[in-house]
Amino acid sequence: MPKIYPFRAWYYNPEKIADLSQVVSPPYDVISKDDQSKLYDCSTYNFSRIILTKETGDERYPVAASTLDQWVNEAVVIQDLYPAIYLIEQTYLLDGTEIIRTGIISECELEPLGEGIFPHEQTMEKHIEDRFRLMEETQTNTGQIFMSYSDEDRVIESIWEELKDTPSWQNCRTDDGVNVRMWAIRDSNKVHTIQMTLNNSKAIIADGHHRYKTALRYQNEHKDVNGSNRVMVTLVNSYNPGMLVLPTHRIINDVHSSPEENLSRISTKFEIQKVDKVEDALEILSGDRIQFGLVHKPSNQGWVLTYIDKSVQLDVIVFHDLVLKVGFDLDTTKSEDISHFSYLRGTSSPIEFIENEKFEWLGLVKPPTLKQIFDIAESGGVMPQKSTYFYPKMYSGILFRKF
Repeated sequence: MPKIYPFRAWYYNPEKIADLSQVVSPPYDVISKDDQSKLYDCSTYNFSRIILTKETGDERYPVAASTLDQWVNEAVVIQDLYPAIYLIEQTYLLDGTEIIRTGIISECELEPLGEGIFPHEQTMEKHIEDRFRLMEETQTNTGQIFMSYSDEDRVIESIWEELKDTPSWQNCRTDDGVNVRMWAIRDSNKVHTIQMTLNNSKAIIADGHHRYKTALRYQNEHKDVNGSNRVMVTLVNSYNPGMLVLPTHRIINDVHSSPEENLSRISTKFEIQKVDKVEDALEILSGDRIQFGLVHKPSNQGWVLTYIDKSVQLDVIVFHDLVLKVGFDLDTTKSEDISHFSYLRGTSSPIEFIENEKFEWLGLVKPPTLKQIFDIAESGGVMPQKSTYFYPKMYSGILFRKF
């Protein structure tokens, strides 16, 4: 059960920064080199200069800390005068439909994973080390740990209904087209209601596994630092209509084997159906069976793989354990194999990607349901990295927390 608390968030000073949209940043782990340059060009105060500096090696961590200290001294970023739980609303269009996701940003007491807070994805130690070095230098929670809990009564959504027509405390439009509004909740009754709602729930980490493990390590190594026993989180109800999980397709390169060889290795595990168009594969993948699409760009061929075993298993785990490990002899948990993989997010069109981009293989994978994610997490299981794509992402710099 996550124990949450109001806190005095740090944020961009509206008297110094007229347009918050120019300074907030996507999470560090989705920023490409091109994205980084564009974000740097947006503003000398863009938050990417903290979470992902252009400096290399050990130098980047003290540079980030020095930059943040300078912004504090210039009052470019300021601290809220009073503690609050911050209600956040994200409005966006998906396939022409307006969707609203609401949640809260608060402090959360750190606890060992698997008690009241559950992970669902594998992590890599090198990413934890990177975020730990940044946290040590800046003494700041620079990014959101995005969690989901389950509340059929939708208590926090009811509070949003009360506030949605009142003036927001902060607002911006992120570069992925999401309109963000926030309200600072200081009313003690509302704060208590929110705390009790979360105290009666279990939570899974939706996005930010490395950041949570980083915070646990920081707590363990810096017990003397005031505030090291808590971390900043965003919490969204799994029953919220805006809580969506979109697919993350797998791009595979430098395989150096023929389609016939790859497919023959898994032919006893799957029904293999050749398709003429990727649209056909996508239509087939809308069913309930465990199925995948495979597209081989050099030969302009495509297949749908239907798993023969009809027992309930998670699509992405079957894809990694059988299609990748057996069919392609690749393991995403091995550092030597990671370079073979990149990812196509659910908001991107696989049809356009196939038509316009250069690649060797594309694996089309259905997203897991929220229930599947909760079941895996609460049973102590973990999924491969990049198994889930919760949309929209929580941008960095909207709020942050200093110790």
